[in-house]
Amino acid sequence: MEGLDKIRSSVVQAEERVDLAQQGASTERANLADLLKEKQALIVAGEDSTGDELQDGLIATYGSLLGSADTTIIDNYNKVASELEGKEDQPVVVIHNWEESLGCTGFGDEPQYQTQSLTILGILNGSKLVFDYSEKSCSLPTEKYALSTRGSFSDEFEIVDGNVVVANVNQYFRGRMGFDLGTDLGVMFEVRGTFSRVLEKHVPSLIVAIGHQGVESLLSTEDTFTRYQFLEIRSLCEALGIEKIDPATESQRLYLDSMEEISGS
Repeated sequence: MEGLDKIRSSVVQAEERVDLAQQGASTERANLADLLKEKQALIVAGEDSTGDELQDGLIATYGSLLGSADTTIIDNYNKVASELEGKEDQPVVVIHNWEESLGCTGFGDEPQYQTQSLTILGILNGSKLVFDYSEKSCSLPTEKYALSTRGSFSDEFEIVDGNVVVANVNQYFRGRMGFDLGTDLGVMFEVRGTFSRVLEKHVPSLIVAIGHQGVESLLSTEDTFTRYQFLEIRSLCEALGIEKIDPATESQRLYLDSMEEISGS
């Protein structure tokens, strides 16, 4: 029993050390969050800078959120920022997918959902992300862009002047424009909707395709989800008065041509 008591004592001591370490880590995280919040206020006021435009923008937009152990926000912004370099006068496509609840029948059935999709097409007039410190927002640089929203029961289409906003922390909400480049890029969600135009079980929450190569690569993906974007993007090209963007594969081009012929567009 003496040996067992020693083991128990060692376990208790180890647990105490872990608790102390966790408390210390929590304190450090809190201190870092406070420092970032203070830094954010100074950068927004134009009184301080890290010397790096992207870092300043991220701190001004997200502040203490960057103090978490998760580096997803920083990685996503670095990825998009690098892809923007040298892409001025080239297309950019943003696709946001989300689910909306249709409620329940009231007879004990499972809730019903529908998958909604927003497609945006613009022509880049710059090669850097645009941050608005006061709005805590970030945009892709465009003079104007075309967008369409497709759901199961409604279709919307419009031309919007200005940059394509890809993050707005002050006005974040779920729905058509409720996406965030920092947290949603690369995230997949399960398609539960009975009313859905795609066959895939999982689709991306947010896609950002930059430049000729990026958009053509997106359109060449072999899945039903992407096929539903084909005609959408071609229609947006027409609305913006630019040349239609084709996928890189012949089979996908033939698909587009046949679908346009059927639809009479």
